[in-house]
Amino acid sequence: DRRLIATEIGRDTIRDAEGSKRRVVIEVRVGGMFTPGRMQARMQLETNDALRPSLSVPIVLEAVGDLRISLNPIYVRYPGATLPFRQEVVLSSRTGKGFAIRGTRSKDLPPIDVTYELVAKSRPDTWRVILAGKSPEAGKEVRGTLTFETDIEAEPAFEVQVRGLVPRAQATAPQRPSPESAPASSDRDRDK
Repeated sequence: DRRLIATEIGRDTIRDAEGSKRRVVIEVRVGGMFTPGRMQARMQLETNDALRPSLSVPIVLEAVGDLRISLNPIYVRYPGATLPFRQEVVLSSRTGKGFAIRGTRSKDLPPIDVTYELVAKSRPDTWRVILAGKSPEAGKEVRGTLTFETDIEAEPAFEVQVRGLVPRAQATAPQRPSPESAPASSDRDRDK
């Protein structure tokens, strides 16, 4: 059973009919079945404000299932172009029930090796996942998905967004000798 957690849009200050300012917290609860993960939507609010009778407010919803991951999305820290990288995350069960990872597949990602192991045999509900490989070319932005295939009947596929940016190479300017490192002229050379 997939649940949607309550999402707080945020706090705002409004003026009431008497002109006093007060803080307002808007909370959105949505029922129904959703695929686990983050979703973006917009909510239209009707107001009695003559200048802004209607407000379009962006909201982010997060549907939760049996699984959770320590970083979502996973931000890969690429050290530089074509250099090896390694990123570790933890995939675990919200319910504490053990589960198995049957495999992984990626979409729109550069070649990546994904390995996984139980954190401890006494914890069949927690897996250490290691992403490794070689960074793509400099300046490339990485955006894609990694899907974990599991033996959980209600959640046989758990999809996670993967992001990253390969830093551009730093250009180095030719070095000029500093005044301190220039050969000193002697008084004798000046007199000539």
